[in-house]
Amino acid sequence: MTSQQRTVSKAGVLLPSSPASVPLARRFVADHLDGRVSPELRSAVVLVISEMATNAVLHAATDFEVRVDVFSDRLRVEVADGDRRVPVRRQSDLAQPGGLGMVVVEACATRWGVGDREGGKVVWAEFDHPNGAPSSGDGTGG
Repeated sequence: MTSQQRTVSKAGVLLPSSPASVPLARRFVADHLDGRVSPELRSAVVLVISEMATNAVLHAATDFEVRVDVFSDRLRVEVADGDRRVPVRRQSDLAQPGGLGMVVVEACATRWGVGDREGGKVVWAEFDHPNGAPSSGDGTGG
């Protein structure tokens, strides 16, 4: 690990599969990032965690864990659930409501991806913030 990748903080919370957990996930991440990153970056990360938590509630229907790791040059958020099905990035279709959560994630995050986890998966998104500056997000998935 280089000095540029020094861990600043880590936090996680386990939430039940309930629509009421989505605002709890947002608040958890917002509170953890408050004062650690720029307000603009904090807003983008909260939007992404909202989409990822919503996907866990709607599609996995299992308890899910939200993690946020802040490094000196980037931050990473994760939502781990008990469903092995991976999220699918749909094409934008304004005629059909919903289903565009991963489009939002891709637009906001510097990188995102999905990994295996015992009994399920973990969806993650990373945001670069050199010197605390917000990332423009290049939209490349991971």
